[in-house]
Amino acid sequence: MSWLVFGFGLFIAALSVYGLLQPRKLMSMVTNTVSKPWGMAFAIAVRLALGTLFLLAAPQVSQPVFIEILGWLMIAAAAAIALMGRQRMIRFTDYWAAKTDAAIRVWLVMGVLFGVAVAWAA
Repeated sequence: MSWLVFGFGLFIAALSVYGLLQPRKLMSMVTNTVSKPWGMAFAIAVRLALGTLFLLAAPQVSQPVFIEILGWLMIAAAAAIALMGRQRMIRFTDYWAAKTDAAIRVWLVMGVLFGVAVAWAA
């Protein structure tokens, strides 16, 4: 399972690099997904699945405490999204989509660093 965590880290880093190059396209993809009827369920399901994966993989990785904490945070994020509701989720993504490319890129640099840290921890 540690290779799945490693792959997730690389995926996040690659997606963030794509966003650094094309911030508007990435934001459009996110806002389009969230606005779909299944968008919120998808966001919750992905976080629950990844949280569970991280918790199960934690004993097998080089940094188990870090991965376990991330697993619990992902499960908490799924609950927060569920409590947030669809309309607030749409407003939240629209808020970020309205930011300047520079502001989006700052967050995406953190996404690259996060992805690399997850891959390293695996």
